[in-house]
Amino acid sequence: MPLIITCNINSKCKRLFLCIHFKENNYALIASSRHCDVVSVNYYDFSPLTIKWPKEINKPMIIGEYHFGTINEKGVWGGGLCTSVDIKHAAEQFKAYTEHAYKDPRYVGAHYFQLQDQAVTGRPDGENYRIGFVDITDQPYDEMRSRAREVAEAMYSERLGQKPLRPSFAQSAK
Repeated sequence: MPLIITCNINSKCKRLFLCIHFKENNYALIASSRHCDVVSVNYYDFSPLTIKWPKEINKPMIIGEYHFGTINEKGVWGGGLCTSVDIKHAAEQFKAYTEHAYKDPRYVGAHYFQLQDQAVTGRPDGENYRIGFVDITDQPYDEMRSRAREVAEAMYSERLGQKPLRPSFAQSAK
């Protein structure tokens, strides 16, 4: 994907420009940080805190992709790029990774890849990972859903240093 530079947030057009996703290419990260408002990387590891960012980058960062898969569940054979023991372990890894990202002031976001497990027959490139929040029949993994809810309930208040907000979904439905 080519790097298309529009205008940055400080210019007259008032648009926010996110750079394309990079994977540990320091030269590209430094160059893009000169032109982008937010630097984006796909980072498949067990914590975003292990990224070795060049000191020349003084921009907010976003994780474009990360996931945790399993091998022996729900009929999909691929364990993903970060493999977990089972779905419960994958859910805990998701929670820890996401918490590390939102507690680090350098990061402005982290995107889990992807919602649904990949098909048993695979993508055109053959990849068929059990990495989703729902299986290939759209049945949710309760462990992933529960950890995601825990993270969502706490992340804004923890990031802003406030008491956790516990919305009452029963009251808001009235």
